[in-house]
Amino acid sequence: MFCIQNIQAKKHVKNIQFALQTSEKLNFSKKSQDNSFRKAWLYAAILPGLGQVYNKKYWKVPILYVFLAGLGWGIYDQHQKYFTFRRALFQEQATGKNDLSLNIDQLRHQTEVYRKDRDWLILCIGLLYIINILDAHVDAHLYTFDLSDDLALQVKPAVHLLPHKKSGVGLSFVLHRKVCV
Repeated sequence: MFCIQNIQAKKHVKNIQFALQTSEKLNFSKKSQDNSFRKAWLYAAILPGLGQVYNKKYWKVPILYVFLAGLGWGIYDQHQKYFTFRRALFQEQATGKNDLSLNIDQLRHQTEVYRKDRDWLILCIGLLYIINILDAHVDAHLYTFDLSDDLALQVKPAVHLLPHKKSGVGLSFVLHRKVCV
């Protein structure tokens, strides 16, 4: 029994040594990480797009600012229409006439529609801001991820034995390094 435990312990030590050697080859140590994910999300929070620049993902910045400009224009447009209909609604309530020649129910409806649309667009800008911060954070975490050609993903069908003599069918995903001989 002591001999079996000793052999298993030696195998365990060899596995640990192999894992340490592999992590040194793949540069997973914290010292090798060039990007700080804290800096990335902080920069993105200070100025949208700055976190992406910090992560050297320059192509994302114009996309972000196109979305911000589009949402900003939408907010401006909906706000102008909201105030136009709101002014006409107040005019209708005060004098019984308005510049838009609409009845009071139509004016109330249009005022409410443009206010809701404007508010939704403001919410969308907030979500875009949060997505910008999360994107910078995730990119910084994946900055040192190995994308070399010696990585391979193997997908195989698999049959799994389940309790009570049942079986299940599924897919098995295995990520490994290619061995070049």
